[in-house]
Amino acid sequence: MNSTESILDLLDQKIDELEELERQSERMYANGILNRSPLDQMIRTLAELDDLLTQAGQRLSETDARMRNWQ
Repeated sequence: MNSTESILDLLDQKIDELEELERQSERMYANGILNRSPLDQMIRTLAELDDLLTQAGQRLSETDARMRNWQ
């Protein structure tokens, strides 16, 4: 499992990818090009984001459990 810092870095990276894909899609649409490729990639990237968020949630739960044990 990734460290919390690496999960946050990956989340930032995936969000940047989504923003670029959105720009590509907007440019294609503005030029009258109907291409699903950016949208398909967005769906894959969103699935990766979902996995990273799940990992982050698990890490937070583990940290919370450790903190409660210290009290």
